[in-house]
Amino acid sequence: MAETKVVLGQYKGIEVTKPFFEVTEEEIQVEFQKACALVAKNEEKTTEPAAIGDLLTIDFVGYLDGEPFPGGDGENFPLTLGSNTFIPGFEDQLVGAKAGDEVDVDLAFPENYHAKEFAGKPVVFKVKVNSIRTNTAPEMSDEVVQKVSQFKTVEEFHKFVHGEIYNSKKMEAAQLLEDEVLEKVMSGCMVEVPEEAIKERKLGLINSLTAQLQQSQMTLNEYMKYHNISQLEFDEYMERDAKTMLEGQAVLGKIAEIEGITCDDNELKRELAEMALSYHMDYEQIVDALGDEGKYMIRQDILTRKALDLIVAHAVVTE
Repeated sequence: MAETKVVLGQYKGIEVTKPFFEVTEEEIQVEFQKACALVAKNEEKTTEPAAIGDLLTIDFVGYLDGEPFPGGDGENFPLTLGSNTFIPGFEDQLVGAKAGDEVDVDLAFPENYHAKEFAGKPVVFKVKVNSIRTNTAPEMSDEVVQKVSQFKTVEEFHKFVHGEIYNSKKMEAAQLLEDEVLEKVMSGCMVEVPEEAIKERKLGLINSLTAQLQQSQMTLNEYMKYHNISQLEFDEYMERDAKTMLEGQAVLGKIAEIEGITCDDNELKRELAEMALSYHMDYEQIVDALGDEGKYMIRQDILTRKALDLIVAHAVVTE
């Protein structure tokens, strides 16, 4: 296989702007609401109308051209309003209904509906609302704080939540800064990656994605349909992704070589030990599973990470 060619440009003294971030009181209140929801009381609505977020139990029959259609009915079906479980418009027409009401839900299937025989066609669902339940969340208080955390007061919990949001945004900002530095370094380099290498990496990415999808009991075709992309678009995306990854690795690898960056055996062992821990495997098992080629790839990953740390450390960052 032909070798990747790299001509480096500037990689030290790259000028970037530090991403701005702050923690707002609104963001903290959102987390407070989530905390209160954890201790919400689930109560039945007997006379109050249904609202978004309520859990309804319904019977329904769908009629297409005046006739019931297969798969369009159900009994005692649990439906949370706002969950978008049914086709668009269905749940909206149940807002305001009360327990015991019978509602005609009049709408049309989406034009891009997966079952082509129904796509775009008008339909009427005759729905009976059997019951409505709602979650009633308490106001934030010391009592709520003590139920959902190890803290005693709202003030302590407020400080904790602020810190968690701050740390999350700080990590996100660091990633954005890193991405911008690498992007500017890459823009000043010339890289030629062999087509064979791109095809090999593309195949590896597809195989990895397929394995991940299998864990979620989804096929690659279902994944593409869910994201509304064609086979051609998927192939083009995976090829671009493979090419971008290989170019980045080649540039960082070249920087590591020029700067004399190394990865000793102890660093490799620490990385392998962390991998074994994350995969719930013994150290010897992960070493055997990776083989010599796998260990070589891990070593290269360590070198490229060090090179990335170097160019970020030498960047000129302005506020």
